[in-house]
Amino acid sequence: MKQVMGFVGKADVKYVGASGDKAVCNFTVAESNGYFDKTSNQWVDKGSTWYEFAVWNDPGFRLGQWIQKGMKVLVDFDKIEVREYQKTAGGVGFALTGTNVQKVTRLHHEGNGNAADEIS
Repeated sequence: MKQVMGFVGKADVKYVGASGDKAVCNFTVAESNGYFDKTSNQWVDKGSTWYEFAVWNDPGFRLGQWIQKGMKVLVDFDKIEVREYQKTAGGVGFALTGTNVQKVTRLHHEGNGNAADEIS
């Protein structure tokens, strides 16, 4: 099991299938690569790593009810798949996709999760 803790970049729910009866919640999470430098007593920004996730059916519908951009979350999932793509400005980029999401927990400012704010 892997975990990513970070901030939601985008989140949207779509209805798919022949009769539009299947929900999928697609969302991205940015995990900070920065650290606190005790010598300078300052935060050192080293950018972010972005992850893509998709949660299907009833859990996806329920997640779509409360997840939103800027929210701090903890995502439990099985593995990471790496996809290569061409950047519009040129060059190659890599997309990281977390597969088989097990749980998404909204974290509050203190970093504590709330059982009412999670799906599994």
